Amino acid sequence: MSLTFDWGAEGDEKLNVEAQAQIIALTNAYYMSNTPLEKQAISQRATEIRNDSNNKKIVDTPLKIYGDQISVIIEGSAKGYLNVNEWNRALNQVGIIAPKPTITQTNKTQGAISTATSTSQVVLSIGRTEYTVNSKSIETYNKNTGVKTGTANAMLAMNYHVTENEYLFLREMGDENVEKSLYILVAIIANDGKVTQEILNDKTLSAKGVAMIYHMNYELGMTLAQVDQMYQEEVILPKRAEAWGLLGIRALSGGGLRLQKNTVKGKPVETKTVESPKKPVAGGSGETQGTGNGINRDTIIDSATQAKRVEGLL
Repeated sequence: MSLTFDWGAEGDEKLNVEAQAQIIALTNAYYMSNTPLEKQAISQRATEIRNDSNNKKIVDTPLKIYGDQISVIIEGSAKGYLNVNEWNRALNQVGIIAPKPTITQTNKTQGAISTATSTSQVVLSIGRTEYTVNSKSIETYNKNTGVKTGTANAMLAMNYHVTENEYLFLREMGDENVEKSLYILVAIIANDGKVTQEILNDKTLSAKGVAMIYHMNYELGMTLAQVDQMYQEEVILPKRAEAWGLLGIRALSGGGLRLQKNTVKGKPVETKTVESPKKPVAGGSGETQGTGNGINRDTIIDSATQAKRVEGLL
């Protein structure tokens, strides 16, 4: 037996880390939901995840950083059923956050028909990935016929929490797969800001180009366009102005134009006002979906080109 649901033919350990995280979120919701009908609907969502063959394929996700913690929970389920206290203790031990759920229940009677409605919203966070399971059940009872009926549904949604600077990085990376870009960002941060080809795991990406994007976006909080504009304003235009000034002086003295090297130095980048971008929200029902501003992959190539122009400035 798994924590709350029957094991699949191959077991939850065969699912990819993203699907395993969804199972953990649904298991948590199963424990915290209010009615048997809600629990049944949540269990059905878990069955659908287990039966989807795509959930056995390796995926790019920031959850890979937390693979060990997720495995501890999944593998622990093989030891048998846990009660609520044991479940919460297991989550706490690996740093998975599961705050108190929001539960509402209403009862209404009209004539011979009594209706009980229950809703549960259960949140679980693994790192910056947040899962929300919303479930609802409606039970009716006809006292004249003695017939009781009920329906229920459950939905699983996912969101990523990112800062403004992190969002700038995701946007400049330009990969349609926001999970991949987010994993790269999380891995770089965990590696003390060092970008390696092993982290990128993609021959089309340049470690040097991604490092420049990381420095500008994540560390400085600036877009490449803003850095390029600063370079134009602080280096190119002053040099051009100085050139014309020297030309005038040389003309008066009969000499020619000679612009000395390093006459104009770029000022250190300290602060820059950044327009607050709309943060990316990923949501879904039943299976994880990720959304973000779509930017062409070629941005990285363009970014590397622009970066060369400002290497002396940073």
